[in-house]
Amino acid sequence: MNVQDTNTYVSQVRTQASNLVVTLHKMRSLRDKMDALDLGNTLTQGDIGGDNDGILIVDLVAVLGTTLEAFEGLMSSGHASNLHKIAIV
Repeated sequence: MNVQDTNTYVSQVRTQASNLVVTLHKMRSLRDKMDALDLGNTLTQGDIGGDNDGILIVDLVAVLGTTLEAFEGLMSSGHASNLHKIAIV
């Protein structure tokens, strides 16, 4: 790779690291809102439609629950530092 290609590659990695950091923060915010409004217990399938038709509440709760917690576990074990060292945020 020449210097320009290498710099482009590094910039792409940094951008994606930044996107991941931002996404995890946004997911945490959505989880906090879900908890505050008790959406995991109050939403019904009838509340979901349009482009989201067929999405199950149990799957939303799983993504904002165990899946997000798994990512946060990785972040707290040192991976957050790795991402923040190169992120453009």
